[in-house]
Formats: sequence, C-alpha cells, structure tokens
Amino acid sequence: MDLIVSIFAECMVDVKENIDDNLLGLLFINMALCKHVPSVCNQFLKIFDKKKLAQMSNQRLLNIHLKLEILSDLKDLLSRTKCEFKGLESQLQNDLKQLGNIVQEVVAAAIGYQTVVKENRNLYNMVQDLIGQFAYGA
Repeated sequence: MDLIVSIFAECMVDVKENIDDNLLGLLFINMALCKHVPSVCNQFLKIFDKKKLAQMSNQRLLNIHLKLEILSDLKDLLSRTKCEFKGLESQLQNDLKQLGNIVQEVVAAAIGYQTVVKENRNLYNMVQDLIGQFAYGA
C-alpha cells in the first residue's frame, strides 16, 4: 500500500500540470480524512514537499503568502465589524429606551396640558356666568 501511494505521489508531483495552488489546499483537506493512515500521509508529504518546493516558483510562493495575508486581514476585519455591530446594536437599544422615556414624558405633559385647558375653560365659563348674573341681576 505504501509503495502504491509513494509511486502515485511521485507521479502527481512530477507532472507539472497537476501542480497548482489548489493541490496544496486539497492535500491539507485530505490530511483530515486520512488520519487512520498517518504513515501514508507523511510519506506523501515528504515526497510532495521536496518536489513541490523545488518546482514552485518564488512568485507562486509569494502569491500564496499574499493570499494568506489577505485572508487573515479579512478575518480581522470581520471580527472588528462584528464587535462594532454589537456596540451599535447596544447603542441603538439604549437610544430607543431613551426615546420611549421622552415620548412618555411628552404624553404626560400633553395630558396635563389638556387638563389645564379644560379647567381654564370651565373657570372662564364660570366667570362669564357671574358677569352675566351681575349685569342682568343688578
């Protein structure tokens, strides 16, 4: 079994068309799948690393490194954005509570104003009645 994997790995690495950035990613994904045969995976990695690094140009290595940096930056940005969003959400909740309290105060003031207006109207009518009684009664 080890011999077959070794020959297969050497053939894959030797054929330049099969060597690309995706092969390295697939290798790491497949590593999780072949935990039950670590010796085979280790042998494949040894062969792959020697041949791959020998054939891979500096530009490809730089490209992979750049992609990893961009991915790391995106993860950091996502984390910061989540934190900022939670802060904004909390601030919005606080603002809505304050707005609710202000609306309740305005409603209470409006009810008080209506009560005062009604009382003033009653007092005005009483004064008009008294004036009328004095004017007609005297």
